[in-house]
Amino acid sequence: MLVFDINNTGYIHKFLGHKVVNLKKDDFKVRDYDIIYFADNCLLSLNKVIEKAFRNSLIVNSPIIARWGYDRDYGFKVMKKIFENNSNVRILDYKVYKDINNIDWDKEEGVIKLLSSDAGYKTTYIFHSKEELLNAIESFKDEYKEGILIQELCKGEEVAFGTFFVNSEPVLPVYVSFEFKRSINNKVGGNTGQSAEFGFYSTHPIALSIVEDISNYLKKNNINYTGVIDINGGWEDNKFHPYEWTVSRDGYPEIACWLVNEDFMNVLKTKQWSNTKFKYCLVIRLDDISNERKIYEFKVNEEEIKANNFIWIPECKFDGEKYITKDAHIVGLLYKESNEVENIEINSSWFSVPIIYYTSFNEDIKKKWEFFKWIS
Repeated sequence: MLVFDINNTGYIHKFLGHKVVNLKKDDFKVRDYDIIYFADNCLLSLNKVIEKAFRNSLIVNSPIIARWGYDRDYGFKVMKKIFENNSNVRILDYKVYKDINNIDWDKEEGVIKLLSSDAGYKTTYIFHSKEELLNAIESFKDEYKEGILIQELCKGEEVAFGTFFVNSEPVLPVYVSFEFKRSINNKVGGNTGQSAEFGFYSTHPIALSIVEDISNYLKKNNINYTGVIDINGGWEDNKFHPYEWTVSRDGYPEIACWLVNEDFMNVLKTKQWSNTKFKYCLVIRLDDISNERKIYEFKVNEEEIKANNFIWIPECKFDGEKYITKDAHIVGLLYKESNEVENIEINSSWFSVPIIYYTSFNEDIKKKWEFFKWIS
């Protein structure tokens, strides 16, 4: 397998257990590889050239459905087509506004999102009145000037269904996951990026129907896709209400939950997960994220982490003695798997600096588990 990682971030290499290497031109023959994996930073044009030239190779993470994720209007249209006959799924009402000075949303509540998912999460806004809607548009008028999508508000429990697809066939069982975004210490708010994830595997008919509908749509439209597809939404009135797609990228941190301790080659071959324990993934952040230092240095007690059945997946540079990062927001992942729902405890001695993590993670896991265990 050959992995293309354009700017050498190396995330997918870490997940697959390999190092980033520079191949010498004279020794490099693409045709020697039967699997070509594109990291999510690869250019669309490069992917298309490789796909056309090597039709006999398995192309992983092809960008051919990337638009589902970055173009929210288009993504909703695809959802409607995929789930139109699924009685367990209801597509939320939504409306696109290219002109933010002409808003005629007729519901009291809703969610404002940028049309492009690449524009950032901080401008996603939940409103509960027309006044809040107008105030939000005024506050973010510069960010919203290219247009917004307003989506019906679902007040149900958030949940995501996802898996790897191989030639448009889903790898089973389905991974059901839950995000926990709010960190403590610095009172980091609700919509500040994912801090933790918990998930389990499911063969429940509803979970299977969701990925099977996706698979059928891909095959019906002659889309040969290999890579991550994840769809998150709210569960309300005994139905799943999709919010948005995670497609054509490595997936974060789902990819760690799926591929750590997996024989990835065998997964691609059998289309079955072999390691289906409960998965826990915590995004580790330095405590003082408001600090304006340019460089952060810290040490990690990896042996102690390992002794507690965690796996440390760094996302910053290691110089042989300490880790170095210029981004205090995310420094790595702590990952764990178990056969049952359990409490997660992080020892302060594991890191030489204070860290942020979701301190009510355990209580929220229990609540999610009680609510969704019927689908496990």
